[in-house]
Amino acid sequence: MPHLASFQKSTRPPLLGVSFPLTKQARWQPETGRVQADVVNWPGPSMALLESPEVMQRWQEIGASLVRTHEFESRELERLYTFRRRAEVSRFIERHTFLVPILLKAYSKIESYFGLYPQVFLEVVSDPEVQGLVELFGYVVTRLTPEEAGKQLRRFDQDWFLNQLPHVKGLLNFDVEFL
Repeated sequence: MPHLASFQKSTRPPLLGVSFPLTKQARWQPETGRVQADVVNWPGPSMALLESPEVMQRWQEIGASLVRTHEFESRELERLYTFRRRAEVSRFIERHTFLVPILLKAYSKIESYFGLYPQVFLEVVSDPEVQGLVELFGYVVTRLTPEEAGKQLRRFDQDWFLNQLPHVKGLLNFDVEFL
């Protein structure tokens, strides 16, 4: 499905040599100073979306704008996480889209405590003690000892995740899982 993207014309050189080939359907709109195009198979939006804040600020300075789509974010989540009972996790995320940016950020935070490219399972879990309470759990797979894994998880919580609690609305949590 095509997505609408908009790029503001800039006289500055392209950032990091990134160029965006436009289709024949691209239309220059002089009144807005933008090129409008239907973009199919976007060449790599993660280049911009996963850049450092400094790079993102540079994108804003040159007037580039990107539209994040639910479809892209879902693919990005599936690239980072392994979904247990995929359809159930996907439905949960679709109902609670506010979790998506938190999950995207959480993965890089998890890497800083559990090493590069950790395997993290996402699973929808019902609390047997509280009827109707359903939350999304991220299980970080680790070979650390239980003591070390617990220590790293507490550091992750203290340093970052506890600050996210008002944003996750009680619907997201993380734990460790051992190999």
